Order: sequence, then C-alpha cells, then structure tokens
Amino acid sequence: MAQTDRQRQAKWRRNHPVRSRSSARLGQKRRRDALRVAKPVGLTYPALLPADDGPAMIAWARSCLVVPEGHHLAGTPMAVPPYGEKFILSALSPECRDALLCMGRKGAKTAIIASVVLYFLVGPGRRRGWRCALASTSRETAGELRSQIEAIARASALKGIRFWKRSSPAITTECAEVDVLSCDKNAAIARGADLVCCDEIGKYQEKDRELLNSLRASLAARHGRFIAISIYGSGPHVPEFVARRDHDGVCVHLYQPPLDSDITSEEAWHQGNPSIRANIKSLSHMRASLKRVLSSVGDQSYFRSEEMNLPGAENKELLCSPDDWRKCVVEPSRLPPREGRAWLGLDCGGSSSLTAACVLYENGRAEFYAAMPGTPSLEDRGAADGCGSLYSQARARGELRTYGGRVTPVRDFLAGVIHSLVGVDVVGGASDRFRRAEVLQLLEDPKTGVEFPWEFVPMGCGERGSADVRSLQKMVLEAEIKTLPNLLFANGLSSAIIRRDGNSNPGLERSGRGRIDLVSAAVLAAGLRSASSDGAAWGVSRVSV
Repeated sequence: MAQTDRQRQAKWRRNHPVRSRSSARLGQKRRRDALRVAKPVGLTYPALLPADDGPAMIAWARSCLVVPEGHHLAGTPMAVPPYGEKFILSALSPECRDALLCMGRKGAKTAIIASVVLYFLVGPGRRRGWRCALASTSRETAGELRSQIEAIARASALKGIRFWKRSSPAITTECAEVDVLSCDKNAAIARGADLVCCDEIGKYQEKDRELLNSLRASLAARHGRFIAISIYGSGPHVPEFVARRDHDGVCVHLYQPPLDSDITSEEAWHQGNPSIRANIKSLSHMRASLKRVLSSVGDQSYFRSEEMNLPGAENKELLCSPDDWRKCVVEPSRLPPREGRAWLGLDCGGSSSLTAACVLYENGRAEFYAAMPGTPSLEDRGAADGCGSLYSQARARGELRTYGGRVTPVRDFLAGVIHSLVGVDVVGGASDRFRRAEVLQLLEDPKTGVEFPWEFVPMGCGERGSADVRSLQKMVLEAEIKTLPNLLFANGLSSAIIRRDGNSNPGLERSGRGRIDLVSAAVLAAGLRSASSDGAAWGVSRVSV
C-alpha cells in the first residue's frame, strides 16, 4: 500500500533522530548565505597581470604596521629595512614572477614576508578571492611563519583577520585566505594561488622538488608570484635560482661574501648580513658566536652557513674547516720545492664528474690536476651542478683541463700527470675502488705507452679503517700541507662531509651536488703518505685485482 506524506515524514524522523526542523532551516540559511556573491565595498578583482604593488606596500607597512613584542624595537612603526624595500620593489613589480631573498639568519626575512601577506589580506592590495600558500620545511617552521603574521597583525590592531589553529586555510578574511603547508607532510596546494611564499628553500632537498613544482603550478591560472626566502643552505634549489637570475621575470637578491672568506672577517659578516647595518641583527651576537666556534671546530660549518650565508651542509661534520685549509694555501714564493718522496691519489671520473689527481710530497707540497669532458659545455655543467661559472674560471686559471667528447679519457689524463712528474721520486699511487679494474687494465696494457714503475693500490676513502681521512685531517689542522690556491678544491671542501660507521670511524661522503673528486684524491694521497711513513704494507700488488 502506498505511503502517505505524513507516514514518509515520520519514517524519516525515526531514521534521523538528531536532526530537527529548526536545524534543517538553519542549514538551509547557511547554504543561502554561502551562495551570496555580493562584492564587498573597496575590493577589486585581480587583473590579468599583477599590479605594481611595491611602493604602496612599503608606504602602508610604514604607516600601519607595528613591531610585535619580543623584539628590542617592539611598539615602534615597522618600517621595512632598506634592503627589504629594495627586494619588495623588485618582487612585487608587474614583470617579476620568481623572487628570492637570500641572506644570513635573523635578517627580518620572515617579517618582510609577513608584511607582504598582510598587505594583500587587509591592506590596499586586498582583492576578492585572493589566495596565498605559505610553505616551509616542517610543520613547526611553517607554524612560525603563521605566528609571525598573527603577532604583527595583533600588535598593529588590524581588524577582520581570523587565525585558525587546526584547519586549512589557516588565515582568513572576508574575501581572502592563506594556506600553511609543510614539505615534511608532502602537502601540496590543489587550488589556484595568487602568491606562494616559500620559507627556507635552501634546505629543501631533491625529494621536495615535487612540492615546489606543485606550488609553482598553482600560480598558472592566476598569473601569481613565487617568493622565496632562505639562507643559501646545502640544497639544490637556491643555486638553481641564482643561475636564473638573468632570466626574464626572475629577481634574485643574494647577500653573500666570497666563498673563501675568513670567518673572523667582520666585513664578510656585513656582506652576508645587511641586517647588521640596519640595527636588526646584533654585531655583538656575531662576535660572541665567533669566540664559541673558534674553540669548537664542529660548529664552524654552522657559523659559515647560517651566520655568513655561505654554501655548505650546516648540520653536518665537514672533512675540515675551510678556514683551517686556508692556512695551507700559500703564495708561489712560499711553496716548497719538488723534493723528497711523493704519493699520487687518483679519482677517476666519467661523463659527469671530475677526473682528479693529487700529488703529495714528503715536505708537504701538494699539486692538483683535474679534467672534464668537453661535452656538454662547462657553463652547462656549472648550471647543472649549481656552481655557476666555477668550471670556466678554473679552466681560465689553468686548474682544469677539458677533453673532447662526453667521457674523460683516463689513459690520456694519467699519461699527462705522469709525464709532468718526470724526475720526481714517486713512491706509490692509489685510485678509487669503484673503477679499479679500469685503472689496472690501463697500467697493464702495453699500448698505453705510460711507464708506471710504482706500486699502485686500488682503494677507497675509508677502506683502510679511515686512516686516510684522519691523515688528511691531521695534516690540515697542523698546516703541514702547502699548496697554491685552487678553486675546485676549495669548492669541494664545502660539500665534503664526514659519515661515521657504527664505531664512529670517519669516512668521506658528498653532500648535495658538489664535486669532491679533488678532495677524494687528496685523501687517498694522504693515506698513502701516512702508511708509508709508518712502514705499513698495502698488501696489493700493482697488477693484482
């Protein structure tokens, strides 16, 4: 029998006891309110291309924003520092799509980004439907960026902003919203965005590339902007950004001293931290930190990376401090002569890496040889490795040789090194173990045309119980090595880190995309020199495999 309307309604109430007529009417009202699209007074829709918001943003921040509590300037107008104004004028110009501000720690980078976001949320730059994504390396650092925006908004008594603790979006106004993302959760933004602010991009690793690509893709439909702030760090993304600094639509503001700067140089501190002259970062803090790290070698890599904005693995143990190595670099007049016994370390490269050799003499003299294939060009290799024009400069200085083709001919390279050592009492040589068969075949082949009467040991860094690594570290710390300046070796030191086994024995490992082949060759030569001085036998004949 067919049911009446009253019977159907009674059955529905029995199946849905929680819902009442009043709640149903309330839900209908909320849906009607959500569908209203009345345009708020004073708001504009985004144009096809971004406006030139830089001058208006700087003026608005100076007149409306206040420094929050916790800073020695708390309660004063939060005027953007001069280097920040310069960056904002470039980053918020109509022609800019990608912008990077790279400088040392505690330079108000987060405050600058927070001011930009507030300008678009409640300032003159507000637009209906505006969306922003804030991304950082972890949930904690992403939350810190959100907290900075909230602190400035509350100190400045800005109205109409809501901050949500556990929701997405995390910040909302009547017409705009901000998402807070972290790459440790593999978060990505599905909807379009007008602005993406990426914090600590220098610490993003290769595994985070998918997130960055997703964030960039979210800008496509709205012709949005991508703004990144960071120290230089050890990841691949800041070097890639810097390599594109001359491209259209790319703005890079890099504050960094020369790579071979001494950590005690206050001029280098200022070059990596324009915030010192702006009275934001304390010079007394830098001096106190220097005293601490000078007595703790393990902290010097952190000081160079975080405080001076130099490339390097800030949280990892380096093979040796660049400042300790600098004591080993001498002028040509102070270089010891080619006297006494010598040992050769060889690191064979292929199509992408360096083929490198180091000759270490008994009196501490060190000579370096390096080669690369000519295809692709050194400029393209520098861009791929994130080191810019380093390879081109090294070749111009005579520190790097190129061969035709796509693979370095190890036979020709080794022959050139041996011919340059005529008259030198070379005791022995060692190669990396990964290409030991190739090297031994070259030495055994009569067609090679290279006389190699020394004992040759195929081995790897750390293969002799890490004695080779410790040998080079000891020679560097005691300034026993004397050599001429070498760009490739100095650059390799910033990527040569120590890995430790279960017994805490050190071994050599590469960080990022840096080329450590010359460093590896030096470690091998130092290990042979130490073994020979101790009277130890290597136990590997020249022709054995």
